[in-house]
Amino acid sequence: MKQQPVIVIGGGYAGLLAARQLAAAQIPFKLYEASKNIAGFASTFKDVEGYSYDFGTHLITNRLAQTLGIGARCRDVEYFGESVVIGGKVYSYPFGLVAVPKFSLSALKQRLSGSPAAAAMDAAAWAEASLGPELAREVAIPLMEKLTGAPATELSPAISNKLPNVLQTVMLRIAGRLSRKAVAIGYCQDLPEKASVWHAYPTGGIAMICEHLLNGVDDNVRLESPVQKIHVENDAIVGVDVNGQTQPAAAVVSTAPVNVLPRLVCGTDRLKYLKEFRYSNMIFVNLFLNGRNLMPNVVVWFPEKQYDFFRVQEPPISLPWTAPEGQTYLTVDIGCHVGDRLWNTDDDALAANCLDQLQSLVPDIKSRYRGARVLRTKIAYPVYLRAYEEERKSFSRDSGIKGLYSVGRNGEFAHILMEDVYLRTTQRVGRMIEDLNRASGQRPH
Repeated sequence: MKQQPVIVIGGGYAGLLAARQLAAAQIPFKLYEASKNIAGFASTFKDVEGYSYDFGTHLITNRLAQTLGIGARCRDVEYFGESVVIGGKVYSYPFGLVAVPKFSLSALKQRLSGSPAAAAMDAAAWAEASLGPELAREVAIPLMEKLTGAPATELSPAISNKLPNVLQTVMLRIAGRLSRKAVAIGYCQDLPEKASVWHAYPTGGIAMICEHLLNGVDDNVRLESPVQKIHVENDAIVGVDVNGQTQPAAAVVSTAPVNVLPRLVCGTDRLKYLKEFRYSNMIFVNLFLNGRNLMPNVVVWFPEKQYDFFRVQEPPISLPWTAPEGQTYLTVDIGCHVGDRLWNTDDDALAANCLDQLQSLVPDIKSRYRGARVLRTKIAYPVYLRAYEEERKSFSRDSGIKGLYSVGRNGEFAHILMEDVYLRTTQRVGRMIEDLNRASGQRPH
């Protein structure tokens, strides 16, 4: 009996990982991507002036590069640092913040009080128990709220899974200084952090990873082919609609945002609750400037309310080849809500606001300005609201529909970066392949 194909929804990083794994296992599949291009947010933009950039500083690790088979096509990153601006002063993270007496004494007092962070019921309480009230209230809580668009008291403490331990961060930063490598910190949750794991960057940009994954599976990839329906019978996948045509499916691997699934899935209301899951809305403003090393660090955090943005990055400090000689660019990350003042501000005015607010750090920034590029997205980061925390945990274990596997940061609704996406996607797809082979009575290839 002919085995029906697995349908992969989405031609980004996670979808292509799934496709490669299915091809290696000789499982028939089709990958459908709604847009004209693969890669999604793992795209690299190049222009005639010589800029080659992602929106943000997208890095991988040397460990992931070797696993993907692209180690020889990546450059080691020698430096990656972070700072925080508070009260007009710049503090490096973690050393500068630890050296501030009110922060360190507050953290010590909190630690001696014996109040366990594990008992915290919300993200605000977790931050105060873990970092001390002063650092939590001045830095951690405002940044959480700018990023998610929700009060920290309404956020699950599970948001802390993405945040590295301060002591471990200090030790790894020291190791990085000694080795002159940008040791990866807070990047991967599922594998250990250590001094031998540092950041790397593909020579062709992050998009090169997706191009590499596409090799050998491109015959099974269909662009401009949105999946319009996922058909379910008796709580099991039976088929999909693509471009108005229904086709059978042995299983579906979805990288779509989870709150889209209730609209796609027909034949059951089991996933109706996912409508409530929220992703943060964001605006990314890339400012192109004359000069180099204009910011105090690669990543600078802005917790205070007078700044519309919460983070500004200058990737060429770490990745000098991504901008022409004598030039740089800043990526300004603005949290917002669709339809609010910031979302509705036109691109030129957004860039002007960013320049105005960055003058305190770069006084001559306006004279250096060459132009801007703006990207708005309704799907930035999963928002871990307490209101649906139990449902989130349940969905992370199983979709509740036989044959439906949701993967990737959006599909898993998880605060994870590229190495964790690789690990979790390959593990989940591996289990699916075992289930399919078991159902068909075949041995794994």
